[in-house]
Amino acid sequence: MGFWGGPGWIDFERLDDDVSRAVIGEKSGMVVTDTLKYLCRNNSTWQWVIHGDTGPYREVVCEELCRTGLFRVAKRFATCGLSDKAEVRLDGSEARVRCRFCGHRACPRCSRNGGLRMLERVTGVLGKRPHGAIMHLVLTQKADAAETLAEAKTRFQKKWKRLEWFRRDPDFIGGLASFHLKLANQDAWHYHVHFMVESTSSDKCLALGERMINAWRSYVTDETGSAESMFVKVLCDAGETFVFGDSGQGELFSEPTDPIIKALSYGLRDVVQGIERWVSEGSSRERIVEFIVVLRGAKLHRLYGNWRIAAAAAEDEVVEPEEADKPEIGGREWVVAGSMEEVLAEAKCGVELAVSLLRSLLRGRNGRSPVQGRLSALCRSFL
Repeated sequence: MGFWGGPGWIDFERLDDDVSRAVIGEKSGMVVTDTLKYLCRNNSTWQWVIHGDTGPYREVVCEELCRTGLFRVAKRFATCGLSDKAEVRLDGSEARVRCRFCGHRACPRCSRNGGLRMLERVTGVLGKRPHGAIMHLVLTQKADAAETLAEAKTRFQKKWKRLEWFRRDPDFIGGLASFHLKLANQDAWHYHVHFMVESTSSDKCLALGERMINAWRSYVTDETGSAESMFVKVLCDAGETFVFGDSGQGELFSEPTDPIIKALSYGLRDVVQGIERWVSEGSSRERIVEFIVVLRGAKLHRLYGNWRIAAAAAEDEVVEPEEADKPEIGGREWVVAGSMEEVLAEAKCGVELAVSLLRSLLRGRNGRSPVQGRLSALCRSFL
């Protein structure tokens, strides 16, 4: 396998050998670092779809990994997505992407996986019992350009611990908090939380949200003398058990037809988003290094109350082997059609099989996903 770019063909087998011999501070390490930075700077078409316009950010992350001697990790990071395969059912009814993840927390693509797993845990809880009213709450603090991200995080978490009295509130059932680390206007860290909360009814849910906002506003005012704007919205009232159905493949998710589930799904996906929207081309190298150092030890998602207990109990359930290993029959087996890069290239040239595969992959999916939006935009000229 190789990659064609400006300086020529990159042989990945040779790159693997170079990586295994790379040493910090020596020529071998510098050559590998330059090659991997080049790969981050010159994404393939499919890598652009899954990573977006984060090339400069990925280049800095890759350089930092190499600087600390993590050449193998840096190589997996730089090549994330290049080995993704397109698969189709033998009967042609469906297509999917078999992903090869690098697994790094700082990867724009792989960072979404933690959120998607958390999303599955929450929908697993809400799909097994009647639900209460659910609201989406956003709490912010005043950004300070002179403050490091670590300082902003510490300042925020001190206030959050004071707010955790909500766990003892009789109207609180469960919730998911996601902490977002992003720059505001490229010069100050906008550390904030998105909180999905389940309560017994819409009125009690909104009342709980207002109590939390008022308490938070007092914490921020005591700290800085002024409070930032807050957000609260009740997404649905109490009701029967949700039927979420098949939401599609991760980043390429289907549009729910039920308006309540649709509102809830969008709210949850906004909460558990990955880091792509937190990093931008305008970020300085110093800010990026600051970001990945804090990200390394940050707990981005926390479950509370019944959501935490029920999700933990579900993880203890054992899947029967005969169900887990049940073979697919009737022409429903998956077969590899090629790499995603090959499929995109062939579709551009009008190869009907590739065009049909992409149509199947996009059919019924929702463009709100950034990955889906970029793939749809890319394919618009030949689909």
